Amino acid sequence: MSADTHARGGVAALIPIGMLAFAVGLAFHRVYGLSEVLVPALVASTVPVLLAAALHRGVRAPAPVAAAVSVLIAVAAGCAGYARDHLAGGIWPTPGAAAELFHRLADAPSEALTTVTPVPAGSGGTVLAPAAVWAAAAVGAELALRTGYSALPVLPATLLFVGAILLATGAPGASLPLVAAFGAVAVVVPALRGPVRRRGQTVAAALLAVLLAVPATVVAPLLPGAGRHAFDPRTHVDTPKPLTVRGTNPLAYISSWLQQPETLLFTVTGPPPTPGGTLYRLAAMQDFDGVSWLPSDAFQPTGGRIPPAAHASSAAANLGPTLRQDVVVGDLTGVFLPAADRPLRVDAADEAVAVDPDTGVLAGTTPLHPGMRYQVTSRPVAHDPRAVEYAAAGDSAAALRLPDRDASGAPIPVVDELRGYAQEATKGAGFPYQQAVLLAAWLRARAVLDPQAIPGHSYRHMQYFLETSKQGTPEQFATAFVLLARTLALPSRVVVGFRVPEADTREATPVRGGHVLMWAEVQFEGVGWVPFFPTPGVGTTTSAVAPPTEEVPTPAPVPAAPPPAADRAPGRDEVDRAIEDEQHPPAASAPHGGDEGLGEASVLAAAAAAALLVGGYVVVGLSGPALVRRRRARGSPRWRVRGAWDQVLDDLGRVGPPVPRSATSTEVGGFAAERLGESAGSAALALAGIVDAVSFGGQDASPRVVDDCARHAETVRCGLGPAMAGSRRARAADVLGRLRFGALARTYAVHRAAAADRKRAGS
Repeated sequence: MSADTHARGGVAALIPIGMLAFAVGLAFHRVYGLSEVLVPALVASTVPVLLAAALHRGVRAPAPVAAAVSVLIAVAAGCAGYARDHLAGGIWPTPGAAAELFHRLADAPSEALTTVTPVPAGSGGTVLAPAAVWAAAAVGAELALRTGYSALPVLPATLLFVGAILLATGAPGASLPLVAAFGAVAVVVPALRGPVRRRGQTVAAALLAVLLAVPATVVAPLLPGAGRHAFDPRTHVDTPKPLTVRGTNPLAYISSWLQQPETLLFTVTGPPPTPGGTLYRLAAMQDFDGVSWLPSDAFQPTGGRIPPAAHASSAAANLGPTLRQDVVVGDLTGVFLPAADRPLRVDAADEAVAVDPDTGVLAGTTPLHPGMRYQVTSRPVAHDPRAVEYAAAGDSAAALRLPDRDASGAPIPVVDELRGYAQEATKGAGFPYQQAVLLAAWLRARAVLDPQAIPGHSYRHMQYFLETSKQGTPEQFATAFVLLARTLALPSRVVVGFRVPEADTREATPVRGGHVLMWAEVQFEGVGWVPFFPTPGVGTTTSAVAPPTEEVPTPAPVPAAPPPAADRAPGRDEVDRAIEDEQHPPAASAPHGGDEGLGEASVLAAAAAAALLVGGYVVVGLSGPALVRRRRARGSPRWRVRGAWDQVLDDLGRVGPPVPRSATSTEVGGFAAERLGESAGSAALALAGIVDAVSFGGQDASPRVVDDCARHAETVRCGLGPAMAGSRRARAADVLGRLRFGALARTYAVHRAAAADRKRAGS
C-alpha cells in the first residue's frame, strides 16, 4: 500500500479517532464531574487532530517535528488553563508554569485514588483528563496518517480509556453505556482504513458489534455480581496520609452544653424530621485508651459525595425518604459538621469538607464559625429488629479493642469488673442482638440521668458511676454500654450528636445545647452499625427526649410492650421490649438473618443464562452430523469424497468407541465388520481405498468415483439399524455421540479443505 493510500485512509479515520479521544475525556466524568471535563475534553480531542492533519497534508512536516509542535502547544494550553498564576504578564508560559503543570499532572492519579470521588472542583488534578485526551488524539492521528496498520490508531485511545475507567472504580454513576459507545466507534476505524475489498465484511462486523453492544449494555447490570468490582486500583496504592482535622474533642463540650440548654448551636431548614424526633450525628469514636475517646484520624477530602457505609445491607433496614437540609451554624464550636445519618452528599460553598468513610462523619478543615452555611443530603435509616435479631456480631477489630493493662504491664482490675457487670446484665441472652438490648435496658434501670453529674469517661469514672453514684450524663451511659459490650465481643462505638424532639420541630428547627446526646452503636454482620440508647428517658430507639432540666428523674420500670395494631408492624421499641423478656436458643441454632444471598432476579437471570447455554450446546451438537451430510452433498468432488469418509467414522462411533483418526484402511474395515457386519465392513474397506487414492494417489474425483463413495457410505449406514435395534446402551451412546462437538469440528475442517481446493482451481 502506498503512502498516499495510507494518508487517504488516515484522513478518513481522523473523525472517529477524535471521537474516541473525546470518549476518553468523558470517562473521567465520574472522577472529576461532567462540568469539569466536558469543555476541556472537547478542545483537547479536536485541536491535535486538526493540527496533525495540517502538519501532514499541508507543510509535510516529518514525524519528530509534528510531535514537538503538538507537545509545545499542549503545554502552552495547559499552562493557560491550569497554571495561570505562573504566566508572565498573565499571558506567556514560563518554566515555572510548565513545572507546576507537570507536578499537577504527576500527582493527579494519586489524588484521584486517595480522594472520595468526585474530586473537589478546582483541584489541580483535573488536568489529567485533557492531558489524556490530547495524548489519545495526537498519537492516534499520527498513527493514522503515517502507518498502514488498520487498527493501530485505536490503541492509544483504548489504553487511556481503560485507565480512566479503572480510575473511576467505585465512583458514582455508570460507565457501561460509554464503554458500549466506545467499542462501536472503535470498529469504524479499521473499516475506513482496511482494503476496499474487505470493507463490506468489516462494516458488517461493526454493525454486529453495535447490535451486540446494545443488549449487553442493558443486560450486564442485571447479572449476578454486576455490582461488585473485580479490580479496584485503590486497594493497590499506598494508604493516603489522613487529612488533618484540627479541633477539640466534642466530648469536651457536652457538659457545658447541658449546663446551658438554651444556647442555639445551629439551625436546620428542610423537610420535617422523622416521627419521634431527629438525630443529628456530630462525631463517632471507637478508639479508647482507658482515659478518653479519641476522634477518628481517617478523614479524606471530598468533592461533596459521601461513600455508602461498608458492610451494610438494606435488607435489615428501612430506608426513609431522602432529606435535603440547609444548616446554619450558631454557637457550635469545633470542626465537626452535624448531619442526619447517613449523609449522602454535602455542599459547603467555599468551605473545604472532609469525611470519614467508615462512619460518614463530616468535618471542616477549619473551625466552625457563626453564620457558616452548608447543605447536606441524607437518607435516614431505621433498622428492622426482626431482620437484625439473629445476625452475628461484626468483625471490626478496632471496635473490640479494650485496654486491659497499664503502662507497667500489670492487669487493670476494672476490666474484669466490667466483664462481670456485662455477664450479669445479659444473663440468659442467646444471641448478640439480645445481649445488646438487655445491656441497654440494664443500664437504664441501674442508674439515672443527671446533667449536673461530674463529666468524664475513664475507667475510674466508669467504676464510680456503676458502683457508687449511679448517676451520670449521656456521656457515662454511652461509654459504659460500649465498654461492657466489648467485654462480650460486641464491636461497638460511641456517637456524639443531638436529638430534636418531634414537638420542637418545624420547618426551621433550632438545635440547642439541651438537645445534646451521646449514644452507642453495635456492628452486626451483614447489617452494619445499629444504634442503642442506654440513657434513661431517651427510649430504646426513636422516642424523643426534651432538653434536660435540673430536676433529677427517678428510674422507672420498663413498661410492657403494647399489643401491635392490626394494620401496622410492631416498631423497634415494642420488639426490643419483647426481646428483653424472651429466652432464645443460641445463635448457632437459630436462622441467620445477616446473609442476603442471591435475590430472585439474580437466580432467574442465572437460570436463563444456563438454559440458553445448554440449549445452544444441544442444538449445535445435534446439528453437527446433519451439517456434515448436507455439505458433503453440495461441495466440490474432493470435498464430497472426504465427507463420505467422515460420515462412516461418525456412524462407527455411534455403536462403539470412537475410531482413531490415525487408523489405517484395514483397521477401519475391521471395525465396521465387527460392529455392523461383513457387508458394512467390505463397503468401509472399499471406501477407504478410494479416499486414499484421491487424497494421496493423485486420482481424480470424477462423478463416478463420488457416486461410489456415497454408495459405500450408505451401505455402512444401513448397518446401523440392526446394530442399534433393541440396545438401550447403543441408543444412549448415539445421543451422547451427537452431543459431542467432534462432528462440528470436522465440518469446519472439511470447509477449509474445500476452500483451499477452490482457491487452487481458481489459480
